[in-house]
Order: sequence, then C-alpha cells, then structure tokens
Amino acid sequence: MSSKLINLVSGTGSGKFWFLCILLLIYIPFWQWQREAAEDVKGNKPPAWDSPEGQSIVTVNIPDSDFLFVDRKGKSISFVPDYDKTLTHLLTVVTDRTSPLQRGVLFTTLPDYCKLTVLTDSAKNAKKIRASFVPLLGRPAGTVDVAIAIITRDWDEFAQDMGKGTVDGFFLSRLRHQLKAPIEALGIPVYKHNLMLPGGNIRLARNRDGEQILFVGSRALEQSIEVLNKQGNTSKDLRKEVLTDYQATFNAERVIVLPNITTARFTKSDYHSGGMFHLDQDSQFIGDQLAVVLALPDPTRAEQTAYKVFIDAAENKHEAYLDNILLRYNDRTRLINAAYLGALPKCMDGLNLIALKKVLLWKRLGARHTQLRNAGFDVGTLQTTMKHIARTQSFANIIAYTHGETGRRIVMLPIYRDSTGKFFHEDPSGPIVEKGKHYDIRELNRMNYKSLDALMKRQLSDYSIDVKISEFRGAGNIHCVVATF
Repeated sequence: MSSKLINLVSGTGSGKFWFLCILLLIYIPFWQWQREAAEDVKGNKPPAWDSPEGQSIVTVNIPDSDFLFVDRKGKSISFVPDYDKTLTHLLTVVTDRTSPLQRGVLFTTLPDYCKLTVLTDSAKNAKKIRASFVPLLGRPAGTVDVAIAIITRDWDEFAQDMGKGTVDGFFLSRLRHQLKAPIEALGIPVYKHNLMLPGGNIRLARNRDGEQILFVGSRALEQSIEVLNKQGNTSKDLRKEVLTDYQATFNAERVIVLPNITTARFTKSDYHSGGMFHLDQDSQFIGDQLAVVLALPDPTRAEQTAYKVFIDAAENKHEAYLDNILLRYNDRTRLINAAYLGALPKCMDGLNLIALKKVLLWKRLGARHTQLRNAGFDVGTLQTTMKHIARTQSFANIIAYTHGETGRRIVMLPIYRDSTGKFFHEDPSGPIVEKGKHYDIRELNRMNYKSLDALMKRQLSDYSIDVKISEFRGAGNIHCVVATF
C-alpha cells in the first residue's frame, strides 16, 4: 500500500473523509450493477417460451382508450403488411457515423418510381450526401431527397425505429415525435403515437385463413407500459389496454405477443450477444402465410449436457442469467466464473458461455418456428451461426415488397462474407447477373438463397430474389435501416 494511501487510512479528519468518499465511488457503481442484475434475474422472465403460440390476444371490438393517444385520437390505418407495400417511398438515415457506401449498395436496384429520402443531422452532412452519395445511386432525377432532422445517437442506424404506417398514414413511435415535419414533407399524413412502435418489433401478416395478425415483440410492449407508467398511468388493465390500442391502430383482427429472443443490453463492442433484439432479426414475413425463421445447427451432446448442468445449478433462472451476460464473439473460450457473477453456484465454474448461449438460442429459435407455424404460416428456415448472431448479422432481416407496376413479389435477401472473405464469385452459370457477368454465392449465402426460393415457389407464381450485401455490424441489417411505404 502506498504511503499516501496509508496516510489516508490512518489519518484523521479530512483524510479519512476523502478516503471514505473514494470507497463509496468505487462501491456504489458495483452495488448498483449487482442490484440491477438481481432485479433482472428476478423480473426478466421471457414471456411464454413454453407456449407454442406465444401469447395470443384476441381483442376485437374493444373501444379505444383515449388516455393512450397523443394526436392519434382514434385514427387508424388499413392493415398493410410490409410485403404488400409497393415502395413508393423509402426513408433512411445517413450521418457521419454511418456508411453511405453500404446504403448505396442497398438502394441501387430500387424501382425507378421509388422516392428515396435520406435524413441526416447537419447541413454539412447534407452537402456531402448530395455530392457523393446521391450520384452513386444512379437514380432518376428528382427521386432522391436529402432532409435535415434531429437525430439522436441511439437510433441513427435504425430508420425502422421511427414508427409504422403507409403512405395513407404514418404513426411516429413515442420517442421519435421530432421527425413529424420531415416525414410530412413527403406528403404522408403523420400522427404522433404514445406507444413504442419500433418497426422491427411491430410486424403485420395474414395467415393461411386470411386472418389479419399483428405480431408485437415483447420488448416493445414492455417499453410502452414503462413509458405510460412514467406518465403516471397505473391502470390494472394497462397491458390489455396497450394491446387493444396496438390492434386498433393497425386494424388487426388479432394481436400475438412474441417474446424477443435476445434481451441483453448492448456493449460498446461491434460483437455482442444482443443479436436478435427485434422480431425482424430472427424471422420475417414474405407473403400471406409465408414466413422464414433463423435456425442454428443442432448443439452437440456435450453442449446439451453442459446446458442441463447449467439449468440445475442456476435453479431455473438460467434464461435470465444468460440474457444478462454480455459476450463478445471473440470471447468464445471464456468460462463462467462463479466468483465474478456472485450468485451462481461454484459447480458452474468451467462451463463455456458461448456453448450455453448457443443451446438457449437454438431452443428459442425452434420455439419461434413452432409459434409461427401454429399461427397459420408455412415456415421456412434460414441457417445461421453463433458468429453471425454475435455480429448482429441476420439472414432473416429481409425487405419484401410488391412491385407497383408489375405486381411481382420482390425479396431482398441480406448476404455476408463467406469463409474466403467474399460475397460473390464469378461463375458463368451463376444466378446473379451484374453488368453482363454471372456470379454465384457460396456457403450459407447459397444455402439460404435456395431455401428461400423453394419456400416462395410453393405459394407464389411471380417473384424474384435480390441478394444484398449487408454489413451493418452491431446495428441491424437491411430491413432495420429503412422505413418503407
């Protein structure tokens, strides 16, 4: 111990006072972390993972609850799934923290009639975007606009987080009301909503019976209830009232709450375990009664055995523990340390966290497949790996739309670098044609392209698959970064 520290400890008066202050500064954050972790474990129960239907809520013909509205005031919009939209308008965000080149690759094959609006946060960035990004797109004159808006750092990648709607009416999510003017400038009626409407967690689709179903991610529901509680609303029926308002807003016949697969907080790293934070990161609807869900390889017997040991040791709190353990993918050899976690039994020392997380996500993705199948959908699978999930790279983060002139269903499938570090490989017989040359894709990119093609072929007569390079690591994928109309 240094002489200065010894003097602080053994001294009197101000010396002891400042030493105690230092101890408190060290202890309080640690105590706060321990308290939050304990609350997470106690209260963070993933809803209905053992229910094959999720939480199915039927709330037809229940009157609107006025206290929930900001300026919606009973307004609603027609039930229009994303795959029915014609992409007359598309909105995205580009700031100095995002890559215009990645956006450029995404927008080069949009229909000529599509009006693209780029929101940015300063006149300086607007000038740069007009000078470099817009010419890159090769878009027809007058189809690209650049607007300045108030953009916060917590969502600069996620245009989907703005809200949900169509060209006939768009509802702004509770924390995005500052965007009313830029979207109204597109000629779209805009209404501020008092609920959370993250587009990736609010999904619309029709099942095989034609039933209009609104799927709400559990995190969106929890956030909406939290916002209303902070406004002083403590209604005993608040959950039901929130779901009723979701249903009334989008004219759905039924609301199904699906638990979000990963609820872990984010780290500052590009590689973290929060890779499926919205529904559109684990699944997507590409047509009436058509859905895709991610799938992990089956765990080994050793991994499943370790997971069982984990369940027994954690006394059935294993899901909450894993949800709140943040990992970098590069920490794949990191082991549980009972002393570090504090609350876990000593017998858990030595279990591999990545292996445990893999089994948990494998089980949850399997449950998602069952939930959508039981809701009346033909469900296909898209293969993924823990490496892709840790990097927030989702093959299910698809953009599906209907061409406004031809009626063709077009599905944009995100792809990622294969083991050679490439997206495409020149091949005379490849299915992808670019500037007169044929290309092929390999490994998971190829496997998922074929799986998606087989699924669509069963139900659709006129469709095409447009593969899109997607490398928005740590911040969603191609569907996350756009708002479609």
